[in-house]
Amino acid sequence: MNWLTRFEKKVAGVERVTLYGLLSLMVILAFLQAVLRDFFGTGRPWIDEVVRQLVIWVGFVGPLD
Repeated sequence: MNWLTRFEKKVAGVERVTLYGLLSLMVILAFLQAVLRDFFGTGRPWIDEVVRQLVIWVGFVGPLD
């Protein structure tokens, strides 16, 4: 295995972890926003925008596999 293949596998691993982290953050923020709106009658307006931007970035980066 040459150095380029090892480097590509490391980059793919970092990318995969980053995407899983962003996806998890999106789910947590969307759930938090739903709970705040339904149970407390309030919400944070910035959460919707952050989730929207995260969806764009996850779709843009996507997995290498």
